[in-house]
Amino acid sequence: MMNVKRYDIIVIGAGMGGLSCGTLLAKEGLRALICEQSSKPGG
Repeated sequence: MMNVKRYDIIVIGAGMGGLSCGTLLAKEGLRALICEQSSKPGG
């Protein structure tokens, strides 16, 4: 059986802006998925 996860918003990029955005959205109660192409976040 597949495990389906649902998110309210998807943030593209885990640089400083993307991480800040995801954090603020999570603090507001939204489920945010942050996607990053690199192996490490932070820009």
